[in-house]
Amino acid sequence: MAKRTLPVNSPTPHSVWAYLQETGRQISEMGLKSDKRFAESRSQTDGCFAESRSQTDERLAESCRQAEERLAESRRQMEEQFAKTYKQIEELGRRIEETHKVAAETSKIVEETSRKVEGVSRNLGGIGNALGDIAEGFLTTDLFEKFHELGYDFEESIANYELCENGTKRFLAEIDMLMFNGTMALAIEAKTQMTVRDVNQHLKHMALLRSKPNRLLGGRKLYGAMSGIKITKKARNYAIQKGFFMIEPSGDTVKIEVPAGKPTIW
Repeated sequence: MAKRTLPVNSPTPHSVWAYLQETGRQISEMGLKSDKRFAESRSQTDGCFAESRSQTDERLAESCRQAEERLAESRRQMEEQFAKTYKQIEELGRRIEETHKVAAETSKIVEETSRKVEGVSRNLGGIGNALGDIAEGFLTTDLFEKFHELGYDFEESIANYELCENGTKRFLAEIDMLMFNGTMALAIEAKTQMTVRDVNQHLKHMALLRSKPNRLLGGRKLYGAMSGIKITKKARNYAIQKGFFMIEPSGDTVKIEVPAGKPTIW
């Protein structure tokens, strides 16, 4: 709006009124233009808001749709997994049932086998005892006379002598035969088939007999002897090397081999 000024000359009522009318017209015109611009701005704002709201609604709708799709897919996968797991549980139950049946059958077989093994063990035990009796039985044949010929005069013997811990019943070793007199004792190990392992075992017995003082052996010289019906050459040489007498069957009697030099005294 152009700036208007009053006339320089003294105003008249008519010029003042004209000036006021023109000023009012310009203000009115300015108001109309402002209203128009406000209306246009509001229209544009409303349009932008409506468009923005529409886009937001579309995005929200798309997000909801995608969420529903994901939820539906997750539900489908869970149902498939549940079905698969249930099938596996059913299969496991079936296998467990079959395993129980097999275990029951196996238990019967084991029970029957145990009865058979027990019977066989009794038979083998009887055979073992018989062989042991044979091995130990020939020791009584002329032993006192044979050792007398070698210069060892034993007076008494004890079969199956058991050595226990002093003051207790804890078993330590069993000696097949123990011969003794007032000054010496002889511990004999009898085997059906004598091996090096048997010689080592009897060496342990000798150490136990010497390390555990008792009324029978206390103060006596202690000798050792190995005997067997069937003896390997290696076992015989090993026994002689360790200082044991070797007692072997010879026809209806026995023969005794003395260690080279002299027998070991424990």
